[in-house]
Amino acid sequence: MNFYTLEKSGEATYRDKGSKFISFVVSVTNEEEIQLELKRIRSKFPDATHHCYAWRINPENLQEFAQDDGEPSGTAGNPILNRLRSFQLINSLGIVVRYYGGTNLGKGGLIKAYSESTELALEGVTLHELQGYIMYSITYPYSESKHVDQILTTFGVITTDSKYTDEVKLEVACKEVNSEDFEKNISGLAWLGIALERGERKFMSGTS
Repeated sequence: MNFYTLEKSGEATYRDKGSKFISFVVSVTNEEEIQLELKRIRSKFPDATHHCYAWRINPENLQEFAQDDGEPSGTAGNPILNRLRSFQLINSLGIVVRYYGGTNLGKGGLIKAYSESTELALEGVTLHELQGYIMYSITYPYSESKHVDQILTTFGVITTDSKYTDEVKLEVACKEVNSEDFEKNISGLAWLGIALERGERKFMSGTS
């Protein structure tokens, strides 16, 4: 599964039966940044009835959170979170500020309002794809460089670090979708002194 991040923030306004919903989607990478953004929005709209939000961070170990901020349980934070999920967004925060207009919307109406408000904010943003990669260490004699280079090229493997001592040691990243075949090809050359060690899964900018 791939994720997407925001290249720029989004903002929109939605109205329903007198209530005004102002929505924002912004890029964040940790909880400290989330709290700073929430503080900024709350200070900008201190007289709003509700400041509801949801966030998703850390693609390697996904964390999510939703906050209704006084709205009936499940009618505000979760609809925002579900919109972030539907766009496969990560490291993103959705905030919807509501000014109550005097007419109750009911649970269904609130869910619709918070969901559509978030989607409107997302309509104009540019998304950047993150792809899953598996990290590897490869160690081999200099004499086998040609074999290794050919496999790296075949599977579009990215070299992230290299050390040249009495042998070659590469740190590489392989797209997760190609990792099984890549491992089979490298492991099949173990008799040539080529050693492969699998590392962690990471998400990086998509590279063709």
